[in-house]
Amino acid sequence: MNGRAAASNKSCKKRSTATAAFFPLSGRKAHHRKKQAMHLHSVVGTLALAVWHGSDPADQHWGCPMRERWGLQPHQQMSPALEERLAFTATLARTYEGAAAMASKWGSPVNASVVHALVQRVGS
Repeated sequence: MNGRAAASNKSCKKRSTATAAFFPLSGRKAHHRKKQAMHLHSVVGTLALAVWHGSDPADQHWGCPMRERWGLQPHQQMSPALEERLAFTATLARTYEGAAAMASKWGSPVNASVVHALVQRVGS
């Protein structure tokens, strides 16, 4: 052996360095975690992400560290930037159908009922 045998046994796969397996408030690694698919509608289209989902050892709540880091609600489907843009568009268009039509013009097709629900939530 030439002293390099241990180096040849290492894995050649690159590992992702930008994972959020730690909860932002506690800074602790998620327990009982598993990867799940997360789809998020954004200004540039639908994003398909693989995120960790698990239990926070600090307070035992179950959640997704990436969602918490980005400030998303547990079942939020739209990015905050898209929600802000749709709410602003709804104020200018004066109707939910008009706002939905304008959103489809700039590449984010939504239903008028989605715009209505967003305006109701933001307005409350």
